[in-house]
Amino acid sequence: MKDDERCGRPTKSRTVDNIAAVGKMVKEDRNVTSLLIADTIGIPKTVVLRILKEDLKKRKLCSRFVPHALSQEQMEDRVAVCQNLLKHK
Repeated sequence: MKDDERCGRPTKSRTVDNIAAVGKMVKEDRNVTSLLIADTIGIPKTVVLRILKEDLKKRKLCSRFVPHALSQEQMEDRVAVCQNLLKHK
């Protein structure tokens, strides 16, 4: 199935160069925001999101509550707090 031609200006933002630039930014820093990518490259945020999802096959994951780099003391405190919460259930 093919869409009919549409009137209006065709998009110039989703180019091979922009796809490569977005891929490079994500590879360098996987926590980079789509707004920062859009501002850096100079393309709309919606195009960045489309590139991430359709071209680079990325998906959005919420990692706000996942600890990434804790010290040993922070890990021990976290375990103690979790055990305390489980006792009070």
